[in-house]
Amino acid sequence: NDSSLVKHHVTEVHNGLGGLQTPFTGKDVIIGYVDQGLDYTHGDFIDENGQTRVLFYWDHSLPNAANTPMPYGYGQVWDAGDIQAATCGSNEETTAHGTSVAGAGSSNGLANGKQKGVAPDSKIIIVETNFNLPNWNLTIADACDFIFKKADSLGLPAVVNLSLGSYLGSHDGDDPASILMEQLLDEK
Repeated sequence: NDSSLVKHHVTEVHNGLGGLQTPFTGKDVIIGYVDQGLDYTHGDFIDENGQTRVLFYWDHSLPNAANTPMPYGYGQVWDAGDIQAATCGSNEETTAHGTSVAGAGSSNGLANGKQKGVAPDSKIIIVETNFNLPNWNLTIADACDFIFKKADSLGLPAVVNLSLGSYLGSHDGDDPASILMEQLLDEK
């Protein structure tokens, strides 16, 4: 591994170097990932004490059940206790896209001792999207709302990663889902 090939300064940020007054590792920050799910059993999403770092997992693709979150009224959600007890009924099983994206953002590197993400100490909320839902764009706005409300209930700041999209719509930021997401951000 030739260090001259490194094109980022993540390690310096983690160590508080380069003019930073403090290290930045994502400690006490929630990163919400809206994607195709997450393999939460992967070692990079488990802390040094063997506890999951995933606080909530909302799967839009599952039918309504007792754990369907309100006021949204669709899918199923599990908390860290469910994930830790292996009673969560979801896990990324198709593309590994969500796991890869979450790894780049939140991997703690414990699976193999390297490849830490940008925010290795962050807490994680996963929303597994379902591209086939009616008004799909609005479900993404619901996902953002869910993440921000969970973060607020815990008194923590949140960042949301949306590494997804479609070819439909205006792409000008004036569709109803974009306007709703903008309002959520403006409220913060």
